[in-house]
Amino acid sequence: MNHFSERKLKLDDKSDETWVVWARQPVKKAVVFIHGYRGAAISTWTEFESQLPQRSKAKDYDLFFYGYNCYSSNTTAQGKLLCDFLSRLFASPVNLVGINLPCAANRTSAFGYKEVLLVGHSIGAIVCRRALLFARDLKYNWMPQTKMVLFAPATNGAILSELLKDLDSSWFKFIISGWRYYAPLVDEVAPASPSIEQLKQETIAAVQAGADYLRATKVVVAEVERVVSNLRLRPVDPVPEAGPRGTTHTSICKPHSTFTYPVDQVEEVM
Repeated sequence: MNHFSERKLKLDDKSDETWVVWARQPVKKAVVFIHGYRGAAISTWTEFESQLPQRSKAKDYDLFFYGYNCYSSNTTAQGKLLCDFLSRLFASPVNLVGINLPCAANRTSAFGYKEVLLVGHSIGAIVCRRALLFARDLKYNWMPQTKMVLFAPATNGAILSELLKDLDSSWFKFIISGWRYYAPLVDEVAPASPSIEQLKQETIAAVQAGADYLRATKVVVAEVERVVSNLRLRPVDPVPEAGPRGTTHTSICKPHSTFTYPVDQVEEVM
């Protein structure tokens, strides 16, 4: 086996939801998975933690399944928190992992990552880009060492949040209004919202100024999509890969025994 079994990144911190799969022979490269709305660090990606370590290109990568509040928070706060996490990952990874690292996988104090692949799903794509934009504003130097693979990205907003506004039932509207209060992120990522428009404008401007790390290396869209728009962010993102027939917003990033397509897409970029 090339990797240890998945484990929580911070065993003594109940508030931390990030999990990690450590490589037995690391090559200073890592993958960080960032889930979407109401997702979870591991379950959003189903069998990625078991399938990816079996691939030849991934055998020496550390795999981080980043957990965060994608319900009652907002993408600005979560983008900054991811930025902080990535900064620690690049600057002092040994301190970040603390006592979590298995004894058989000890890294020296000089260990550091030279390349990190960010894999975002849905709103996770927004959080990724906000993290990199914050890092640019803070004049960090590690951003060119990152790449992005985005599955069903919410680049143009989440359609579902708009559909809810047209519901006629008064009692259901009452429930939805309560949902919006406790989950303001739903309105924040609505199509054409100020947050979405600002993010697109800042991303395009930054790329035009030379920040190529804000370009996705690969974008994968679902064939049947009812949650986000599949419109391409031009001129930033590449022509998307269209998932196999029948793939949906939630299934496009979930590999299983007879569906290895998501793992294939990530391995191609490693």
